[in-house]
Amino acid sequence: MIMVMALTVTTVAVTAKPANVTSTQGPAAPIPPSVSAAQGSSTNAQAPPLAGWSEAGARALCWDNNGNFFVFTRGTDGSLWYEVWNASGNWSAWQSLGGVLTSDPSAVCQINTNIPSATITVFVRGTNGAVYERSTANDGASWSSWASLGGQIASGTGPSACSWSQGRLDVFVEGTDGTLWHKWSTDGGTSWSGWQSLGGILTSSPAACAWSANHIDVFVRGTNGALWHKAWTGTTWSPWQSLGGAIMTNTAPAACSWSQGRLDVFVEGTDGTLWHKWYSGNSWSGWENVGGLSLTASPAAAVWPQSTTIDVYVLSTGHVVWENSYSDGYGWSGWTNT
Repeated sequence: MIMVMALTVTTVAVTAKPANVTSTQGPAAPIPPSVSAAQGSSTNAQAPPLAGWSEAGARALCWDNNGNFFVFTRGTDGSLWYEVWNASGNWSAWQSLGGVLTSDPSAVCQINTNIPSATITVFVRGTNGAVYERSTANDGASWSSWASLGGQIASGTGPSACSWSQGRLDVFVEGTDGTLWHKWSTDGGTSWSGWQSLGGILTSSPAACAWSANHIDVFVRGTNGALWHKAWTGTTWSPWQSLGGAIMTNTAPAACSWSQGRLDVFVEGTDGTLWHKWYSGNSWSGWENVGGLSLTASPAAAVWPQSTTIDVYVLSTGHVVWENSYSDGYGWSGWTNT
């Protein structure tokens, strides 16, 4: 059995000295020998094993077009687990999707108004260091088999994925050379491009977000501990840009968008609390300290469908999961123990 998984989150602070993030072109990401992915099962579990929160970091979150909220995590058994919150306000039992993961997962919901269910694809790092994915097009009633996308992800990191339209998937990883690598599909994952190097020197998993068609923003932690940003503008990749801050070591940023021109990024700062920075169309804000808790892992963030509300989940001392919501015009709801 050889499976995978990933995700991202990050932090903030005060400094803004240039980070050691360069646009060097590394060697092509090596493709490992052919391996068979573990299939796993979808059996119900009474008690979810939550190693992904207790040790490795954030969970993967996504909303579908039926008002269902999917939460994915790596279990203590090393496999992929998920639960679903439905529009009636009820949580499902935890279910296993099998596999043997060596990272937290990243999940993408591709909403298609022509069909009743979104297509959800989950990406992870396998035991051989490659990227693996598994998907559903019917709200989890059935799942595809695990499929390898190849590549070699740095140990201790995982993939981050986003989608700017139905059928489009973009996956980003830190390669074993420490730089950012990119792979994409234009047909919903049936076929994939080769690996593209985007340079830089990373010290965290990436966090990727698409605010509109043909626009992607990627965030990473640089060698100076600051948040760094690179964007696909529709025709080319921008240079690396420092957004400052001081992110806790061994954590990654989380990013989301509720509309074109809006970006929200969350990190765990070196003070152990949650920090927030946003872009509102023409400039970046300063860093906002959300505070209130001492974090023990990277954050996870997701936007409610067709809204300006963000849910942020963090793990705090005692392995307790907390949630805080931000709504445009209303501010933060306050921390709730989930």
